[in-house]
Parts: sequence; C-alpha cells; structure tokens
Amino acid sequence: MNSLVNVGRYFDKLVKFSGNTARFAGNFVGVEPFLPDVNEISIIETIREDDFKDKVRSYMNSSDLAYNVLDMIEDWLTRVPAYHYQAYYIKNAFGPISYNPENPYGRLEIIDNLAHDLSMWDLVNYLHDEKAQFSELADLDSDKLKLDWLGTPSQLGFIISELAKKGFIKVPQRKNGKPNMASFERAILNCFDGDFGKGVVYQAINDFGSDTNKLVDSNKAKFVIPERSDLS
Repeated sequence: MNSLVNVGRYFDKLVKFSGNTARFAGNFVGVEPFLPDVNEISIIETIREDDFKDKVRSYMNSSDLAYNVLDMIEDWLTRVPAYHYQAYYIKNAFGPISYNPENPYGRLEIIDNLAHDLSMWDLVNYLHDEKAQFSELADLDSDKLKLDWLGTPSQLGFIISELAKKGFIKVPQRKNGKPNMASFERAILNCFDGDFGKGVVYQAINDFGSDTNKLVDSNKAKFVIPERSDLS
C-alpha cells in the first residue's frame, strides 16, 4: 500500500549523505546522483511544508462530505497516489535518485517531486494520527468527554458569560424568551470537569448570583474579549 512507503526515512538518509559525493562516484553511467546541497534541502522543506498545509486544508474541507470521520480517513488513505520515486524509497539499500545532467531542469524536477512526495508522506502520518485519535474517542463514554478546567469556577463563569455577552455563545432560552440560566449552567458542566461546588457555576454566570462566587473587578479587567461584531 502506497501510504506505508516511508518517504521520510529515505529523505533523512539523503540529507545525511548529501555532502558525500565521493561515496557514489562511479556508480552511475550517463546520469548523476541527486545529492542536495543546503539551499536545495531548504527549498524542499519549504515546498514540503506549504504543500502539506494545503493537503490538510483540503482534507478538513472535505469533512462535510463524509458521514463518518473514520470512513473518510480510510478513504483518503486508500487514495494515496504512487510516489514519484517510490522505487527508491522501498529499496533495502539506500541509493540517491539519478538524473540526466544534460536536462537543465533535472535537479529542479527532483526537488519539486521529492518535496511533494514528502508532503504526501506527512499527510499520511497526519491521517494515521487522526485515525488513532478518533478511534480512542469512539471508545470513550460520553460522560468522560469533558475538558478539565484548571481555573476557579468564578473564572469559568465569567469567561463563558463574557463570551455570551459579546455574541460568541447563545444562552439557552426559556419559553417566555428569558435566559434559562439553569440550562446554561448544565451545558457548561457538560463541557467542563473541575472542582465545582454545588451551584457555584450557576452563581458565577448569574447577574444576581452571590458576590462570593464572582470575580473581583480587578481580575475581570484582565480578561479582554472583543465584541464578535468587531472582528472581521
């Protein structure tokens, strides 16, 4: 399977031997070994990084086309194309890519192809990591899918309330159109796990809550959240 070809290992060896042209002298007839210099290695890494980011964006933008994330990942992995220099990557013994020195674009072509092979290899590793994460997530009970809150309940209440006031979060509404603060508290507690006493978060998010469960003004001033409408 193409996705299992270790392009990264080959490139690491290529970089290791890049300054040792004598090692491969006489092994090539009519062609030359591609052993990148420092500048070419930098170019390869730059193209690799940019192309990898483009591939990840493409993957993420396709998420709405799949009904199951794990199925989507498997589909992507089965569609990994053959690498440009796959024969070199799968050899047991390392050998540099050969090219015709009479071709003025020979080295440039290798640089571009190798960089794109590496970016695809990076995507494969990224997708395998995504697959592992979502597989672990599927095995977790829903009541364990919470974020650990490391601050105080009053800090959590203030931050969430500010996000609501600034237009980033919609507070649940009662039938009469007024805010349902009990539902708001339950939603928060369903998202965060922490050392919350009974009713403490409710007090923190409620305008009429006890001052003992609210931040003092000097600490409130340290959290600056803009209006959502002010952001482009």
